[in-house]
Amino acid sequence: MRRLCPGAMLLFFSLVYPAAAQQAERQGIADSQPVSPQTEISAQLSPQAAYDQANLPVDITRRDSQNWSDIELAALKVAVAQARDACLMRTDETYIGSDLVAYAHLCAFGEQWQPAQRAATAYIGNPSSPRPQLAEAYSYLIEADLKLGDEKAAFAACRAMLRAVPYDAFTDAVTEATVRYLELAYTLDAITILGERQPYLLKLLSNSGPPTLGDAADAPVRSTAIPPHTIFEHALEFPALERYDDERGAVARNLADVDSALPSSLTPDEAILIANDRKQYALLGAELPTFVGAVSLLTAKGRLQTEPEPGVVTVYLLFPRWCMQCVKQAQNLPAAQARIARAKGSTAGARVYALLADVPNPAIVSPPKSAIHARAGSQAGSHTSGSKSPAQPAVTITMGSKLPSAQELLRDTPTWIVAPSTLAAFNASDFPFLIATDREGIVRLMLPAVSDNALQEGGPADQIIDHILERWPMQEPQTDGTGHPAPPSAQ
Repeated sequence: MRRLCPGAMLLFFSLVYPAAAQQAERQGIADSQPVSPQTEISAQLSPQAAYDQANLPVDITRRDSQNWSDIELAALKVAVAQARDACLMRTDETYIGSDLVAYAHLCAFGEQWQPAQRAATAYIGNPSSPRPQLAEAYSYLIEADLKLGDEKAAFAACRAMLRAVPYDAFTDAVTEATVRYLELAYTLDAITILGERQPYLLKLLSNSGPPTLGDAADAPVRSTAIPPHTIFEHALEFPALERYDDERGAVARNLADVDSALPSSLTPDEAILIANDRKQYALLGAELPTFVGAVSLLTAKGRLQTEPEPGVVTVYLLFPRWCMQCVKQAQNLPAAQARIARAKGSTAGARVYALLADVPNPAIVSPPKSAIHARAGSQAGSHTSGSKSPAQPAVTITMGSKLPSAQELLRDTPTWIVAPSTLAAFNASDFPFLIATDREGIVRLMLPAVSDNALQEGGPADQIIDHILERWPMQEPQTDGTGHPAPPSAQ
C-alpha cells in the first residue's frame, strides 16, 4: 500500500475556506513579468484583477507559517493548547445541532481528532433535524479521518458530501484540499472524486439553470461566487490527473467536455485567465520547453543539465526570487539529490532541480582563468565526454547589512536561474510550482504550491518519481534476436 507523505496534512478547513473565498478571484492568475513587444498580448487584465495579481506575493508569503514571526507562532501555540483543553473538558454527547459542529470546530483547532470525528459524525447522522451546517460537518469529518490515517473513510466522506450538499465555494475548497491530499499517494481515489465532482463543475461552467435533485448530472448546484476561470481550472484537473495515471482512453473525451461547457461569452478578465489555464494544460504530454539562457548556481561542484537527461525522470521546483519558503526548501536539494541517487541507482535514474525565476545578478561572472585552471582537475570529470565547455559561472557573494538574495542563498545547489518569463510560460502563480518529466523529457505532471515536505523521503518528489518510473518505463529498442536492431517492418 502506498503511504501518505509525512506531514502532507490538510490545513484546518476553518482557515482554508475563508482564504479560498477571499482569493477566489485570484486563482489561476499568472505572475506579472515584463514581456517583450513581440510577446505582449493586446488584452489586459482589469485594474482590479491586476491589483489581485500584484498582491499574490503577499498572500502566498503570509499563507505559509514558516514566514510568521516568533510572536505569531507563540500565540498560535497557546491558542491550540487552549482549544485542546476546552475540547477535552467537553463531550459530543452533550450537544445537538449546530453546537455539535461548533464542538467539532473547537476540537479540530485543538488537534483532537477523535472527538472532532465523533461530533461531525453525530451531526451528519441525524437527518431528522435541520442540518444547515452539513457541509461544514463533512469538512471536519474529512479532516479528522485524514489526520487519523483513515484515507478510505475520508474518501467515502468526500464522495458523500458531494451527493449531500450544494456545490458552492465551500464545497469546492474542501474537495480541492482532499484531492490535493490524495492525488499522489492514492491517485485512483483522487481521480474517482474528480470524476464525481465533474458534473457539478460543468454545470456551473455552462451557466445552466438550477438543477433538480437526482443523479450526478442533476446534482444540487446553487449560485456561487466561484469565478468561471476557477471552475475551468478545477475542471481541467480531472483529465490532467487521468493523463498522469496514463488513462489515455478517457482523457480526450473529458477534456472536450470541459471545453464544450465554456459559456459563449466571457468577461475580458475571464477570457485571459481561461486561455492561460488552457495553455498550461497543453504542456502536459509535450516535451519540456528549453530554458534559454539558464545559468547554473552549482559552480565548482558539478555541471547541471540544461535539458532532461535521456532515461532520467526529472522533477523541477519553479519559483520567483521573493518566495523565501521556496528558497528554504530548495536549500535541501543537495541532500535530496544524493538520497534519490542512492535509492534509484543507475538503472532507474531521477533528478531534482530548482528553477529560480530571476535576472542573474551582475556579480555572476565567469571566474578568472587562473581560477578555472586551479580547479580544472575537479571539473574535468563533471563534463560530458569530449566537451570543451568552460566551468559554470560562479556567484560572487557580497555580504553586507542587507539580507542575502535568493541567488546567494542557493549557491552550490542544483539550481538554475531561468528567465522571469518562465513563470508566465508555465502559467505558474502559486509556489513552489512543481514540473515533472518522464525519461523522454515529456511533461507528465504540474502542481502549484507543492507542500514543504516535497523533497523529504517518501514525500511528493519521491512519490511522483516512483509513479512515473512505473507508468512510463523506458522503451527498449527491439532486436532481431541476435542483438542487432530489428528492421522497421518488424517493429
